[in-house]
Amino acid sequence: MSAKCMFLHELSTLDRDIRMLHASAKIRPDRYGRLSEKLDELCRLIVSASGERDWDLWGSDKEIWACCGRLREGAVQALCDVEKHQAFNLNGDSLGRREYDFLLSESVKAELDDCRIDSSSRVLFIGAGAFPLSAMTIACEARAEVVCSDIDPEAVAWGARVVRTCAPGARIRYAETTDEAYAFAREATHVVIASLVENKRDVLDRLKPGLAPAAKVVVRYGNGLKAVFNYPLEPELTRDWRRTEVNCGSGMYDTVVLEKRPEPAFSGAAAPGQGQFL
Repeated sequence: MSAKCMFLHELSTLDRDIRMLHASAKIRPDRYGRLSEKLDELCRLIVSASGERDWDLWGSDKEIWACCGRLREGAVQALCDVEKHQAFNLNGDSLGRREYDFLLSESVKAELDDCRIDSSSRVLFIGAGAFPLSAMTIACEARAEVVCSDIDPEAVAWGARVVRTCAPGARIRYAETTDEAYAFAREATHVVIASLVENKRDVLDRLKPGLAPAAKVVVRYGNGLKAVFNYPLEPELTRDWRRTEVNCGSGMYDTVVLEKRPEPAFSGAAAPGQGQFL
């Protein structure tokens, strides 16, 4: 078997196993633990040197890229249900601390200084999910005010329960509606867009008109091998923004900070021969 075929087989096998375990866990919730372990296996592939080497060689191949897309869709759907199950069992048969949780938390901590998030910050977190580990890390580590948002009503309900239980002293809550979240964005110092948010273009377009001039938009994404568990960021989406890359080391995702470009100065003076009636 060629090196490319071996890499394709590895990705395809992960996709198959994740989908099968996910379907099984919906019937037998006790199998969510095995599904979580399989997602951890995907995480290890993303941060491994061998995975990066294989991606550098074969990442532009159409078969590999198509398999990457299928794997991402299956993994994202599975993770959403794993988080809901984890939230449901918060006071009971918890899944415990997953490798995904550890890698995610470490990536968040690496972001805090680079993004200048501190106790004076007001943060809107878009795509927080049912178990908002990132948002709780920001609220607890930086002591920032955090408002979470998610388009899935079930995730909002479970997430609100999780923050009440796990971070009772932190300034963190869920917006009940998308409109409430975007209203808060007008006074936010930072907006974080989760890597599992697919429609980043729509989110940026809706955010931009109401953002304060100094506000920072922290966009998480996954290009290259990281795209097997994160939605990518197309370069053209950031052309109208001032862009700063953030180094999160060998984390689960990549991060870029976007800021609104200053509006061109308007002098108000008419150029010679213009704006005059002769």
